Amino acid sequence: NVTTTTLDSATNTGDFSSITIDSFGNPNISYYENGTLFLIFCADPSCSSFGGKPVGFTTNNEGKFTSITLGADGLPIISYIDDTNDDLKVAHCIDVSCSSEDVQVLGSPSTLVSGGTSITIGPDGLPNISYYDSTNHRLMFAHCHDMSCATGSTYSILDSSYNVGNRSSITIGIDGFPIISYRDDLNGDLKVIKCGNSLCIPNWRRR
Repeated sequence: NVTTTTLDSATNTGDFSSITIDSFGNPNISYYENGTLFLIFCADPSCSSFGGKPVGFTTNNEGKFTSITLGADGLPIISYIDDTNDDLKVAHCIDVSCSSEDVQVLGSPSTLVSGGTSITIGPDGLPNISYYDSTNHRLMFAHCHDMSCATGSTYSILDSSYNVGNRSSITIGIDGFPIISYRDDLNGDLKVIKCGNSLCIPNWRRR
């Protein structure tokens, strides 16, 4: 049977939704609503019972292009765009109810970020994030040095062709190395990169 549940009926809600499944088999969903990043926790697989809350700061236009995963600690980690400052941010919940979050800004100095982000957890238990550098119009990769990305990240340029990297999606291959699909806006093409190591530097292959 198909079960459909309305999780939020506010005006203009539900943009940029992303979903993951927790250790109990229940969905966690991030999404954008009227300038704010939101997170919903379902209490069962069909979300017949659920709770939710805003995540991070609510004073800026934050939460576009959300991507959610679970950390090695079992807690939600969300990458998203701060549209006011064109920043890439990561929010790591400090407990299962996400009563508060550790929010970090990623990206190299003077680099604006827009147009999509995707997050996954590598074999080392740390976040890997693909995103679009809108200053230089290229696809980027960040490997966090801790669960909350608080102690820095290693950055790699994955594709420096002009206007590539929008709306990327990242996962981990069977060899433990990242694989990223993304759009080449200049040529209207779909591309994929298979990294040759866990940090995507310098050995990668574009296909």
